[in-house]
Amino acid sequence: MGYKELDDINIQKGGAEYDPLPEDVYLVKITKIDKIQDKKWQSDQLETKLNFEFSLLSEEYKGRKLYRKVRPVLSYQPKESNLYSIACAALRFKLGDKDFEEFHLSNLMDKELRVSTAVVEKNGKKYNNIAAFLKSKNAETSKEPEIEETIEIPADE
Repeated sequence: MGYKELDDINIQKGGAEYDPLPEDVYLVKITKIDKIQDKKWQSDQLETKLNFEFSLLSEEYKGRKLYRKVRPVLSYQPKESNLYSIACAALRFKLGDKDFEEFHLSNLMDKELRVSTAVVEKNGKKYNNIAAFLKSKNAETSKEPEIEETIEIPADE
């Protein structure tokens, strides 16, 4: 087939159309993290963001995905950033300054967490919005247990 015949093919928009999930809390797994360019909030300027893909794990909604774009900012003061909230929920512990130095996005891949969803309407269409990130009830703690220092007490002489 030559290139001319390709022009005659009707290209259709792909992807399935789903109704929004009911507002609830869902168990998900982080299945993809992409670096993207997206508009800044209330601006036409572009900035780098992270696009998280969350795959639902429940049988009822298996195969469904939720997405959340976040700024690549890991902070907890004065307010928790979205990336910080995702990391703490996925890793199952509150990150401290020491943890920031060793933090890598790859540590979040395939981690389970729970998300709370809301249904929002935009331009006459209803969508899911992730309202909160929560620790998974079933997953084990990802952080290595801290070993307490043993103090030897000398015997009375």
